[in-house]
Amino acid sequence: MKTIPQDNFDRYLRQILVKEIGGQGQKTLFKSKVLVLGAGGLGAPILFYLSAAGIGHLGIIDHDNVDISNLQRQILYKTSDVGKPKIEAAEIAVKNLNPNIKINKYDMKLEDGFDNSFFKSYDLVVDGSDTLHTKNLIARNCVSLSKALLTGSVSQWEGQIFLYDPSFASSCYSCLYGDLVGTEKNNCNNLGVVGTVAGIVGTMMASETVKYLLGTQYSLKSTLLIYDGLSHELKKIKVQKNQKCTSCFLI
Repeated sequence: MKTIPQDNFDRYLRQILVKEIGGQGQKTLFKSKVLVLGAGGLGAPILFYLSAAGIGHLGIIDHDNVDISNLQRQILYKTSDVGKPKIEAAEIAVKNLNPNIKINKYDMKLEDGFDNSFFKSYDLVVDGSDTLHTKNLIARNCVSLSKALLTGSVSQWEGQIFLYDPSFASSCYSCLYGDLVGTEKNNCNNLGVVGTVAGIVGTMMASETVKYLLGTQYSLKSTLLIYDGLSHELKKIKVQKNQKCTSCFLI
């Protein structure tokens, strides 16, 4: 078994000291591949913390350019990045933090019927997209591929996180919100979002990603986690399979 190189050992020492991780866990993270959909309010902290944690291979999907309105919450970017493709600016930010991370960039907009074959090479798909249509599209594709999916969303002062794990025979994201496709006026572009809430929820998603990759017993499998930024309260709701879910039962 190869040892961890000294420069990596020094970089990740505080993490290696955690009993649930250790040297073997750190090696597992090095070998892991995570696909992040959306390099925005959630994707920004997710990408930062996954690269800092030493996730060896990251895929980034985004089709937008950096806008001045993004900078209030999308901490990957600087004012000088405005107008640049997000995936290009995100890659630079990640590489500046941790040059050892391998990056795959996908400049694409996910639409019905897209080729999902590249999902198969990743250990986990992490969804930080901002519309219900896209989230349900991603959920359907992950269920069809039996691919684990961690989904998050934020609006105003509230955030939600949900983990679909096919090995656990769990409910999927569409079991929750599949019947709400088309209500896109409820996204953060219309309702607004507090930047720190996106940061908190994105950071929790990064933490959940690390736990999933390490196989820890503490997980949000089939559980909806709701964060209230005004009260700082957390709620967990166990989600049962929806017998009418089009993702679980009609693919």
